[in-house]
Amino acid sequence: MTVPAAATAWRAFWQRLAPRERMAVALAAAVIGVGLIWGLLLVPALGALRQAGQERLALAAQAQQMQRLVQQAQALKALPKLSAADALRALQTATDQRLGQSAKLTAQGERASLTLTRVSAAQLAAWLAEARANARASVQEMRLTRDASAASGAAPLWSGTLALTLPPS
Repeated sequence: MTVPAAATAWRAFWQRLAPRERMAVALAAAVIGVGLIWGLLLVPALGALRQAGQERLALAAQAQQMQRLVQQAQALKALPKLSAADALRALQTATDQRLGQSAKLTAQGERASLTLTRVSAAQLAAWLAEARANARASVQEMRLTRDASAASGAAPLWSGTLALTLPPS
């Protein structure tokens, strides 16, 4: 069937319909057209707008975190240089004050090793913060195990080793 023949057939079909049927066919075509426009054009666009809002919030939070890290890095960079001996002294002081008899610190060159026995997470976190700030030591490896002998409901205790890098001499 060619285009002119199809158009002629459509006109003939349209002419045979009663005015009420023409109105129904036109209304059905309009509803289908609106549905197609809604489904093919508007729904994806609205989804993209909704997703863009969520992504913008996530990116804003990420940007704030990056800004905090930049400020922290600048603050650490502004601190005066620390020798390996001074860093080791600061690390030993932090170990004695924060962890006491439950930890043993050994050092060799620019590396240090900390062995922990039944230390709480709060103690370890405080020690890590002090080690980073005062001794400028960075943790290279951490192997911890949860102590199974802790009473139920009590805060877990941790044992294991940490390998640290001290600032260069």
